[in-house]
Amino acid sequence: MQSVFMKKMLGVAMILGAGFSAQYSFAQSANCSYSISNEWSTGATGAITITNTSTAAINGWTIGWQYNTNRITSSWNTNLSGSNPYTATNIGWNGTIQPGQSVSFGFQVDKRGGSAERPAITGSICGGVTSSSSVASSTAVSSAAVSSIRSSSSIAVSSNVNSSLASSVVSGQQCNWYGALYPVCVTNQSGWGWESNKSCIARATCASQPAPYGVVGANSSLTSSIASSAVSSVASSRIASSVISSIASSVVASSIASSIISSSVPSSVASSSIASSHSSSSVTSSVSGLSLKALADFPIGVAVRAGSEANSILASSQQKSVLFQHFDQLTAENIMKMSYIHPSETTFSFANADALVDFARQNGVSVHAHALIWHEDYQVPSFMKNYSGDFPAMLKTHVQTVASHFSGKVVSWDVVNEAIAENSDTSAVNGFRNSVFYQKMGVSFIDQAFIWANEADPVADLYYNDFNTETNDAKTTRMLNLVDGLKTRGVPIDGVGFQMHVLPDWPSIANIEASFRAVAQRGLKVKITELDVRVNNKYNSSAPVYTSLTAAAAATQSERYRQIVAAYLRAVPAAQRGGITVWGMWDAQSWFAQDPDWPLLFDNNFQAKPALQGFANGLSGQ
Repeated sequence: MQSVFMKKMLGVAMILGAGFSAQYSFAQSANCSYSISNEWSTGATGAITITNTSTAAINGWTIGWQYNTNRITSSWNTNLSGSNPYTATNIGWNGTIQPGQSVSFGFQVDKRGGSAERPAITGSICGGVTSSSSVASSTAVSSAAVSSIRSSSSIAVSSNVNSSLASSVVSGQQCNWYGALYPVCVTNQSGWGWESNKSCIARATCASQPAPYGVVGANSSLTSSIASSAVSSVASSRIASSVISSIASSVVASSIASSIISSSVPSSVASSSIASSHSSSSVTSSVSGLSLKALADFPIGVAVRAGSEANSILASSQQKSVLFQHFDQLTAENIMKMSYIHPSETTFSFANADALVDFARQNGVSVHAHALIWHEDYQVPSFMKNYSGDFPAMLKTHVQTVASHFSGKVVSWDVVNEAIAENSDTSAVNGFRNSVFYQKMGVSFIDQAFIWANEADPVADLYYNDFNTETNDAKTTRMLNLVDGLKTRGVPIDGVGFQMHVLPDWPSIANIEASFRAVAQRGLKVKITELDVRVNNKYNSSAPVYTSLTAAAAATQSERYRQIVAAYLRAVPAAQRGGITVWGMWDAQSWFAQDPDWPLLFDNNFQAKPALQGFANGLSGQ
């Protein structure tokens, strides 16, 4: 199966096969706008929006700006470098902008005694600037040149290629960072760096990973041939990697080493373009197979455990490998919930959540935060259950302290979780759960939670999250009525989260799609927040009962994942897709692990199941 990136590069491959002229141009045109979303005495938050005004997709973007007085203190949804002027580039999932569509990223500034500035945005894509790159300095790359490349396996790297990539190519080395390839930094000595508009990893940091990860590279004879290339210049590392991968896939698939493929190329492309005879076994295995995030232009997330929890991702190289291969967003299963983060009225415990958020930021992964308010008895802090003081004031302190702590560090919040009653709930009041929050404040606790969260973090997307709302039945109707009421009252809600803990045969795909579509038609974002697909339906006495994951069970589960993802793409316009998050990385971690059941994409040994292929097929329209 081909990735989205590979499909886009097939045209380049065909041109190379037939021979083409000396100029290789990208005619990208965009409107780049700077806006201020909130301002206070010492600082402000803002966003830069890039709108594609051309007729061709923009694949990867870099923009810049400079202040007179203001300085950036934090940013999200972008890779930011520089210290005024600043340079921002895409982070993977927001790199492709289709014609007429937009992407945005946010930031916070210290005004440093001045006013909130609105600087001009620069960049080759802004204002319809067309950049041209010479692939051959004086002659076209003819079929004879292609033949020469095939026989000699030689590809030059010009002085225009960024220094960190050039260093990696010349030395034949890159960093295999838990399954993803990055350049080795030239000057940065520790941690992650940003050199020549590209993420890189310091050699010492890369080498500290457990086997088989670390610094990898091609053999010396190939390195020598690369240095004496037949192609005389390449204008940029992104164009270089695109042209190289196209050449590799069409004419020299058996002769180009993995070290010349830059980290901007998705692993699914690299795996089809790199000859095993010129790459180490660890690199071959790390780039082989699918990459879910490479197939989507919206976040593909996974719920994880962290901090002091068992199976913390921070202590697991296996989880990190799967994460970096397939996902670009994280949700904490537990450690950002109420009882974990606010155990007593005057105590907030942020250490575990901070560690996870810092890990995500260091690795270019966004965070969807879960959850500010949840009724579940064991998750409501004891002091809240029988609170005798000013309950609304106390709840406001909770919401705003937590939301403001993570402002600028997370991209979205489940603000209220599961406030709507189940169809069978006999204790429900007006269709809502009779929770302590409803008892104290009525339905206004939902309105106020969104208002308070928006005041504390005006940039993050704010979601109402619930389960069994994808059923297109009475509970779905109650959820839609809640949403309509919030919108009518001007409450700042951005989207609805569908948990999607589903069975192999329930709900129907038609009902799931109709539920997604009903929310999307209200102009809100739609996010699948907790997806898993159980193999057994214990509520249906006529359904098959599996005591192991048989081939038949795995095939059914794979098809179910495909159908759900495909329904999401059909029902939700691209601009309203908040993303899809799977509730757990591997079966042993699932909350259904004791049933037993096998609801996730990877088995107990972190091996991909057919479900992974089904998910990928849904993303790619197969």
